[in-house]
Amino acid sequence: MTEIERLQDLLERTYSGTCFHGDSIMKLFEDIDAAQAIWVPDGASHSIWQIVEHMAGWLDVIRRRLTSPILVTMPEERNFPPTPQGSHENWNVTLNSFDAVLHALIAEIGKFPESKLGAQVPGKDYTFDVLLHGAVHHNLYHLGQISMIKAMYQRRLSAAA
Repeated sequence: MTEIERLQDLLERTYSGTCFHGDSIMKLFEDIDAAQAIWVPDGASHSIWQIVEHMAGWLDVIRRRLTSPILVTMPEERNFPPTPQGSHENWNVTLNSFDAVLHALIAEIGKFPESKLGAQVPGKDYTFDVLLHGAVHHNLYHLGQISMIKAMYQRRLSAAA
């Protein structure tokens, strides 16, 4: 397996594969509905929905950085965008969008020359290798946050029953 294939595999595993740490993103999302996705725990800054939008936004930035000769940045309004109306349909649109952005990045990684992994990302002080491993780390970081919010929501429902 080449390093490019390994990076693609790692990203796919965080999303829908078998992970050593536990559930993948898709597995975690299986029973999250729109009401749970828009809920913000007391003292927290963001909902699951906002975190998913944030993750998708950064995956897209990373994809675009692979081919841009200049630094691609995240517009502030896209970093943690406001949650749309909390409907089942809108939640599915968000999940489908996340899937599309992640798979677009995986496809773009497949086109990236392995010989460029050690090159510096334009406008940054790190390499493309660090950038792509960072995409995996970023997904896992937010997977942990989503897991905690999900558990808090379920405890909240149990206490109310």
